[in-house]
Parts: sequence; structure tokens; C-alpha cells
Amino acid sequence: MKNLEKSESYIEKIHAEIPHIEKQIEDKNRLISIYTNEIENLEKENNSKNDQIEFLINLKKPTNESAESIQNKITHLNKLINSRNELIAKLSVLHENKEEIENKIEKIFTIPELDTKIEGLHNQFKNQENDLMDKENSVKEISANKYKLQGKIQDIQEKLDNLNDLGELCPICGSKLDDEHKLGLRNEREKIIFDTNDQISELEKLETKSNNQLEKFKIDLIKLDAKIQNLKSNKDRTIELTILNEKIDTFKNELRNLESNIILIIENSVEFNKLQDYLDYYDSLLNKIKEYHENIEDLKIFKSQFEQNNNKIKQNKIEIDQIKSEIKYLNENLLKYNEEIKKLETILNKVQKIKSKYTNLKADFQFIKEETVKRTTIIKGIEKDIDNLNYEIKEKENWRTQYKKLNDFNTWFNDYLIPTINLIEKHIMNANYNSFNMLFKKWFELLIDDNTKTGKINEEFTPIVEQDGYEQNINFLSGGEKTSVALAYRLALNNVVQKVSTTMESNLLILDEPTDGFSKEQLYKIRDILNELDSPQIILVSHERELESFADNIYRIEKINGSSKVIIEE
Repeated sequence: MKNLEKSESYIEKIHAEIPHIEKQIEDKNRLISIYTNEIENLEKENNSKNDQIEFLINLKKPTNESAESIQNKITHLNKLINSRNELIAKLSVLHENKEEIENKIEKIFTIPELDTKIEGLHNQFKNQENDLMDKENSVKEISANKYKLQGKIQDIQEKLDNLNDLGELCPICGSKLDDEHKLGLRNEREKIIFDTNDQISELEKLETKSNNQLEKFKIDLIKLDAKIQNLKSNKDRTIELTILNEKIDTFKNELRNLESNIILIIENSVEFNKLQDYLDYYDSLLNKIKEYHENIEDLKIFKSQFEQNNNKIKQNKIEIDQIKSEIKYLNENLLKYNEEIKKLETILNKVQKIKSKYTNLKADFQFIKEETVKRTTIIKGIEKDIDNLNYEIKEKENWRTQYKKLNDFNTWFNDYLIPTINLIEKHIMNANYNSFNMLFKKWFELLIDDNTKTGKINEEFTPIVEQDGYEQNINFLSGGEKTSVALAYRLALNNVVQKVSTTMESNLLILDEPTDGFSKEQLYKIRDILNELDSPQIILVSHERELESFADNIYRIEKINGSSKVIIEE
């Protein structure tokens, strides 16, 4: 079969080449048709372009100026016209403002004249203002004298009212103070009051007259100030009018300059009310120049396309000749391949028979190979299962040995050791029960100031609290009472442990937050408890400041920058 495969491969190659050659011949014939159609279309296109090219060659240029030059004229002219329109609008506004200001000015003076008038009025205002101040001071002085005299009358009147309360002697002359003397004193004082009232009446008339004059001065000052303000306003308007006239002159000069520049651009006499017509003329001329240049560009493009079309026609004719030559060569090869296929048909039949036999043998071999692989895989799986089972058996035997050993330990602990320890503990604790109970009661009574509550320890060494003879659940106690029960229990336990332990030689007692939830009254009892403990050294950890007075040494722990610092207080 290997010997025949080479011939078969060659036949297959020929069979594959024949459709390919036929396809090539078909494609090349189609390509000849495409090239032929393209030549016809290009010739038609060139015939149509001849008329356009001739028309474009005969076109005349509308002006000798460049499009850029005309565009610059349009841009510059547009700018000048816009500036001229803006200046005319500004001049119109300025004239309106000027007319408005002139209407507001009552009488037109020069600035120096206005300054002289304002200065004169200012001086007059200052003089009248000084007179006003003098008059005000005069009125104040009159009012002061009037109030002084009124005070004098009031003082005399009080003395007259107290005349009957004087002693036997006159406080003024020292003589005997009888009714006649009192009458003389009263008449004398009443005369003084009468004269003083006359003086006050004169002062009031003078005060009224002065106040009237004062009001007149104030009105005159207001009128004078109004005149000054009016003159200042006229001065401001006159200055504003002067500035407006200067601006109007400036804008008129600018307008003349702009119109001169417009005349230079148009290069002719100009009617300024028809400036838009000039712009439209230049825009039209610019469009004509652009259209002329576009036509010239079109002429170049048409000439270039005409030349390209001629070159393409020549190239297509060359391509058609070459393709015809290739088609002839392909037809010769096709005829040769068909003759060789006829010669090799007998070889193909022989190859098919050998291939069929080879395929059957190969299938049988593949089946045997697959069965061998399956059985090998099964054998390996069984061997792996045997290894796993042997490992599990060994592991379970180890677990059985450990279970037996641990079961023996469990029996010894539960049946012998724990009951024995419980029995020993019970005997020892029973021996110390009375002492523990007595100490617990002692601390309980010190900590809880409530005669209705009592505390004790039961046989299981559990604290029991009773109120009025009834047992109370510890969970229902207040926070301070719970802390008191816990502290009493620990203090009692501390004492018992110290007594029964032969190795516990420490004389140090540490209490960590023993007063949580205590009231102030309970906190003050801690001193008595610490004295009762009779412990040489006690360390008390607490947040309660009330306990500081009980301590010999105070160590404060503070958090500074995330670290705890110990501060010792002297």
C-alpha cells in the first residue's frame, strides 16, 4: 500500500489541479471581459471630457487682483464699516447724554466760577455754623442757670417744710426760736423764692427767644448747605459735560480717519450711505475669482483624468494579451492531466482494495489495544484499593489500642480519682464552713447598709441573700449590691485560704475594681473594710476618685499618644 500511495497521491493531486485550472481559465476569461468593458467606458469618458476641457481653456480671468487681495479688502472694509457704525452709535449716545446734562444745568458757569461760588458759600456756612455753636452754648448756659435757681427754690422750700421740726434755737442766728421768729424766717424765705421765680421767668423768656433764634440758624444752615450741594452738582455736571465734549471731538476725528481709510480701499469717491453695495461688489468679485480658480483646478483634473484614462486603456490591452497567453497555457495543461488520469485509473482500483483490508486490520488492532489498556487500569485500581484497605486496617488497630488505654484512664478518673478528691474537698471545706460563713456575714453587713437584708453561705458554699426572712435571687439585686456580695465572698475566701495554706506566705492583697456600682455611702465604708482586713499591703485598682483619700500612694495610668504612662503622685 505504501508503494501504491505515491501513485495515488499523484492522481489526487491531478484531480485537485483540474478544477483549479478550470477555475483559473474561467476567472481569466471574466477578467478579459472586465478589461474590455473598462476600455469601452474609458473611451466614452474621454470623448465627453473633450468638450469640457475646450470650454475651460477658453475661460477669461475676471480681474488681475488675487483672491487674497480682494479678501483682505473685504475684511479690512468690513472692519472699518463696523468701527464706523460703532462710532456713529457712540456719538449718538454721547449727544443724547450731552443734551440731558445741559437740560439739568440751570445756568452754565465755568469751573473756576463754580469753585469761587462754592468756596464763598463754604466760608459763609462755617461762619454761621460757629454762630450756631455760640448760640447753643448760650442756651445751655441759660438752662443751667435756670436749673440752678430751681434747685435753690427747692432747697428753700424743703427748709420751710422742716421749719416746725427745728429745736428751740435758730440754726442761723442762735437766738430763741419762737413762733414770731419762725414767721420772720418764713417771710424772708418766701420773698427769696418770689424773687428767684422772677429770675427764672426772665431766663425762660430769654431761653425761648434763644431757641427760636437757634432754629432760624439751623434752617439757614440747611438752606446754605442745599445751595452748596446744588453748586457741587452743577460743577459735577459741568465737568461731565466737558468730558463728553472731549469724547465727541475724539470720536469725530476717529470717524474722519475711518472714512479716509475707506476711500483709500475703494479707490474712488464714496457714498457712505451705500457702503454695503461696495461690500456686495467685492464679495461678488471674490466669488467670481474663486469660481475661475475652481474651473482652472477642474481643467487640471480633467486633463489628468484624460491622460490617466488613455494610460489605463493601453495597460488594459496589454493585460488582455497577457491573459490570453495564460489561458492557452492552462488549456494545454488541462488536456495533459486528463490523459494521465485515464492511464492511472487501474492503480486507483487496486489501492482501494488494499486500503479496505488495511482499515479492517487496523480496527482489530485498535480494539485489542484498548482492551489491554482497560484491563491494566482495572488491575492498578484493585492494587491501590488493597493498599488503602491495608492502611485503614493498620490505622484502626492503632485507634483501638489508644481507645482501650484512654478508656482505662477514664474509668480511673471517674470511678476513683474524682470521687476521692470530692470527698477530701468536702471534708476540708466542712471543717472551714463555719469560719467562711462567719467572715462572709461580717463583710456583708459592713458593705450593705440595709437591716432588712442578711447574707450567709449554704452547704454548697453558695452565697444566699435574704430580705425580711425570704430568700432573694442574687440576679435581682442592684449593681452595687451584687458587687458587695462578690467582694464579701472574695474577702472571706481570702482569709480562709490564708489560714489553711501552709505555703501561702504573701501578705499582699490586690483588689481590682472592687467598688463597681457602689453608692457614695458604700464607697466611704471601704476605709473601715480596709482597716478590718489588717493586711500589711493592699493594692487597689479603681476609677473612683473618692478612694484616693484612703491611699498612702497614688499611681495614675494615662493614655498618651497611644501608650499607657504611669504618673506617680507625691
